[in-house]
Amino acid sequence: MFKSGIRYRLMSSFFILIVLTLSSLGSYILWFFHNYNVERLSTNLRAEAEIAEQLLRPHMKGPIEKAGIDNILKELAAKVTLRLTVIDTTGTVIADSWENPALMENHLKRTEVVSALAGEVGRATRFSTTLGENAMYLAIPMRYGEEVTGVLRISTTLVHVEAGYNEIRNVLLIALLLTCLLSIMLSIRLARRYTAPIEDITDIAEQMGEGNLEKRVYLRSGDELEVLGQTLNNLASRLDDKINEIMAEKQKLELVFENMDNAVILFDRYGRVTGANKKAHSLFNISPSMYGQHYVQVIGTGFFDKALKESLKQGNTQRLDLTLSLQGVKRVFQVFLSPIQGVENGTPGVLTVFHDITALKEM
Repeated sequence: MFKSGIRYRLMSSFFILIVLTLSSLGSYILWFFHNYNVERLSTNLRAEAEIAEQLLRPHMKGPIEKAGIDNILKELAAKVTLRLTVIDTTGTVIADSWENPALMENHLKRTEVVSALAGEVGRATRFSTTLGENAMYLAIPMRYGEEVTGVLRISTTLVHVEAGYNEIRNVLLIALLLTCLLSIMLSIRLARRYTAPIEDITDIAEQMGEGNLEKRVYLRSGDELEVLGQTLNNLASRLDDKINEIMAEKQKLELVFENMDNAVILFDRYGRVTGANKKAHSLFNISPSMYGQHYVQVIGTGFFDKALKESLKQGNTQRLDLTLSLQGVKRVFQVFLSPIQGVENGTPGVLTVFHDITALKEM
């Protein structure tokens, strides 16, 4: 679960990074292409409109001249593929190169017309019901002297711009799809390359944790993972040495404990026997089956019950003299009771040492 999590995160990170980068780049390319073509088209339309406005300006003097402007506009528009429309100051269409102006609606509220009547160049992009396509409209004021006498609007379809936009978009989508496939394969390979050493180190660390300290990490990556592997090897080696030292000390203590001249018995907090050395076994006739029995049953006296409780309660060493009859022989012992400190829940037991002072007492 841990290994697959790292591998999945690496693969996801590579994939998301590549997809976001390419998506951002593709979006910028599409935006730039569209804006560039629209601006270039707008510049060309303005140049065409200014030329047409100069040719039509004399025909905007008065009502008589305006009456024949529709025919003149249609003759002029026959030489170009653009649509030209002349609108007076009331918004009425008085000439159009493609349609009958008498059948056209008032254009006073059109965005580009409003700007042109205000003396500025107006531009708008919207769906044309006449063409059934998106179109760009550019309108400039027509002047006679200093007076704005009407508006000349020139328009063209955006089909070629949109066709180029769609073509580039499709190419970018195909490129993005292919790159995503390549990025998936690349991310899988890179993820395996970087997670394989981690998996090896994790497996060996788990075996070390189970006690197999002879395992070692053999990694030559030349990076931090190699340092980690060497550190883990050093840790396992030192831990193995420490365990061997502890085992050696334990064996020494066990030998000392077993071969002491004094009897040693371990009691838990409830006074039950949990361990004894060889001397205690022979002196008190203790067998392993008696482990877990109360000291009264094992030793045959409850005399040092108070000392045992005081040692557990105060956490210090207690000493007392105890007289017992063992195998019909009176024996006098000087008993030392020392609490054994536990790792949790207070003191788990007491170590008692029985020092035989019978001969000393007799003297």
